[in-house]
Amino acid sequence: MNFLCALILLVSLSFTSAAQVVLGTTYRRPSPPPVAPGQLTTFIVSGLTASVGADAATLPLPTTLNGVSAVLRQFNSTPPVAAPILSVHPLSSCNPSLFPGTVCNSAAAVTVQIPFELVGSAPGLLSGPNLANITFLEKDNPVASFDLRADTDAIHVITDCDALVPASTNASNGLCDELVTHADASPVLGKPAVPGETVIIYAFGLGAVTPLPADGAAATGAAAVTGPFAVHVELAPNARPLRLPWPAISKPAGSFEKPAYAGLVPGSVGLYQVNVVIPPVPNDLSPCGPGVYSNLTVTLVGWSSTDGAAFCVAPSH
Repeated sequence: MNFLCALILLVSLSFTSAAQVVLGTTYRRPSPPPVAPGQLTTFIVSGLTASVGADAATLPLPTTLNGVSAVLRQFNSTPPVAAPILSVHPLSSCNPSLFPGTVCNSAAAVTVQIPFELVGSAPGLLSGPNLANITFLEKDNPVASFDLRADTDAIHVITDCDALVPASTNASNGLCDELVTHADASPVLGKPAVPGETVIIYAFGLGAVTPLPADGAAATGAAAVTGPFAVHVELAPNARPLRLPWPAISKPAGSFEKPAYAGLVPGSVGLYQVNVVIPPVPNDLSPCGPGVYSNLTVTLVGWSSTDGAAFCVAPSH
């Protein structure tokens, strides 16, 4: 199975090792996680009793899996809507064999698609943020609820360390590289891009698209992102992506541009691709090698969020 086919089939994949997992630790006050319409994301839900994992086997994704369901509610006039579920897998918070008598918490990793009915709030709007909540149920009994921050986009460039990425796509060197491919679906990692070619960056959370697929259904063709979206390309060794979203960025002329395509991957659920044309490479650009892990960085710039991919580019000759 080639790289692209395996990535598209992530809708039937799940976590493969969850014997011991830290359920949560932080130095900051917890805040509602940002989510966007159509986003695939995983919640760690305490109190679920499922002892065997399950993965959705068909499309469209079901709204009940392994007895678990989820309902999205918004504090506006939008009625509640069921969230499609990709997978449900039990987790353990500790290992009682190491400390006999220890009581371990039960929990599960539940991967859902945030329904496209979510109304994302763009920064700076006078109306303020849209408040939302997702409630998880087991056999129709409420178990846990999470408050959400509804954004127009919550961009996450997929890396080969992400749990939703199939092992067969993993060309990792241990650095959690972003998933960027050539047009033939082969990874850019190990085969640098060249000027003039189009590379594909894969991501979650780019938000609403047109035409809009049904929740849990695969895109039947190209479905372009509808919100403000641009890319920023920087030719420099080991440059990091920009971290300020659209309204906060000072945009010098020519530094931001529209990608060749930004939208859903046809045949997939919640998986986005961004097609970027590699610009000319200056003669004095540092080549990748010892100490230079990348020399081209692409930042995906949405209205509410940014993320990026850093990789290697070589002269075309």
